[in-house]
Order: sequence, then C-alpha cells, then structure tokens
Amino acid sequence: MNYAVLLSLVAGVSTLDVPVHSMTAGEEFAGSVQGVSVRLPEGLPGYMAGLPDLPGVPWVFPLPPGEELVSVETVEARWATLPGVVNVRPLAPPVPLIMHEGGGFLPVSGDPSVYGVSEFWPSSPVAAAGTSLRDGVPRGEVMVFPYRYNPVTGELQRLVELRLQATTAGTLRRPLK
Repeated sequence: MNYAVLLSLVAGVSTLDVPVHSMTAGEEFAGSVQGVSVRLPEGLPGYMAGLPDLPGVPWVFPLPPGEELVSVETVEARWATLPGVVNVRPLAPPVPLIMHEGGGFLPVSGDPSVYGVSEFWPSSPVAAAGTSLRDGVPRGEVMVFPYRYNPVTGELQRLVELRLQATTAGTLRRPLK
C-alpha cells in the first residue's frame, strides 16, 4: 500500500527596503557611438546576448530560522530618468569577437522583443535567486536590477527606491555540521 505524506509548511511574508543608493554608487557609463553600457562596482554584467547591457546587483538578507525564500514581489519602486537620450548597446554573444573584412567588429543586433517595443526592460527591478545558508543562518538571495531602459524612446532610468515583499516557507533542509 502506498501512502502520501503531506507536510504543511507555514509561509511567512516580510516587507523589505532595499538599499539601492549604495548599489548605484560608483556607476560608470562606458561606450561609443554604437551604444553605452552601465557598470557598477558590485554589479554583475548582463546574462543574455541581445538584451540591453545593464547590470544586476546581488542582495542578501537574513531569513527566519527554518525558512527558505519562495518568491519576491515589488511593493513600491521609484525611478529617476537620467538626462538625455541614450542608446544602451545589446550584449554580445559569449564568443570571441570576430573582425570582419573592413577591419571593425561585427555589429551585435538587439533582441527584437526588447529593442522593437516601447516598454522598459527589465520589466521588474527584482528577481528571487534562492536561499543560502551562512554560518547556519538562512539567507534570501535576490538579484536587483537598478537600471531599466526603453530602447524606442532612449530613456534610461535609475532605481531610487525599492520596497519588496519576500514570501518564505518552512523547510526541512538543515545545515551541515
């Protein structure tokens, strides 16, 4: 006879203010006529070829004992538009750069689902990355995207305030001793 065991793990919800000002300190705009990219000291470069070259910043926060991160949602996000019209270049594929016969590098084209519509990318300033344990304490890990870009209008915005809601659930995982 087969038995199914269901465990009820209570979910918790926390509201968190993310320190976005410290994340964007030291920002650098690098580029040329073909487009710019944004660099941050704590930022990670983009992750998919053809998408705008904007960084993500990892952020870690403590969770209650015995909990793991299930999801994050934006409660409030305030953005400031940076002056001027900007052309954020698309990320190149992760292959060696190839020179073409004319002597320059081959151009990289932007993903049409992003570069062809008048919407900001990324659509959300935060994404859940998972749960980690440090010194036996569970920690929620998220990726914060402190810039967003509208390729049709050339608007680049910086995140100035972010409040999120983190949902957690009990876990049966225990730290190794």
